[in-house]
Amino acid sequence: MGKLTVKMPNYDAGIINPSGKLHDQVFVFTDGGCIHNPGGVGGCGVVVCGQGKEIILKMNARLESATNNTAEYMALTLGLRVSGFFTDNIVRAYTDSRLVFNQLTGRWRIKKKHLAICAHGVTECEKYFKVVHYNWTPRETRRIQIADELAGQAIRNELILLSEGKIK
Repeated sequence: MGKLTVKMPNYDAGIINPSGKLHDQVFVFTDGGCIHNPGGVGGCGVVVCGQGKEIILKMNARLESATNNTAEYMALTLGLRVSGFFTDNIVRAYTDSRLVFNQLTGRWRIKKKHLAICAHGVTECEKYFKVVHYNWTPRETRRIQIADELAGQAIRNELILLSEGKIK
């Protein structure tokens, strides 16, 4: 597998979280995928919700070469990284990837080196929070569907960042 390149604008904290408000906890819904698996163009979608489950951030990123599983991991890594703009306390992360969920919670071994590297990227993000809870949720969950739409837009090179008052 080649080098993983993420195409994403470089946003600062003032753009991602203009109010600067920190939440006690946030809910992060992520999805990733690629066309022509493995090795095709991939996309990541992230939806971050505040304590009241209102959407406070929607964003995506394009992966120039990915597998479906690496895209799922990269979406979660991106979700945790941007969550740091909204909380330093509790993150409840949701994915529809059974592989990612089961590997991160220790239910399944990580057999492939490239996935171990991806998993390490996720666990490195954990140190910025008091607690990170990983949850599996069906793909029919509305917030996961939004993340899926965002991932698809990234694959088509339509990069999105909508934050707080700009979200519909």
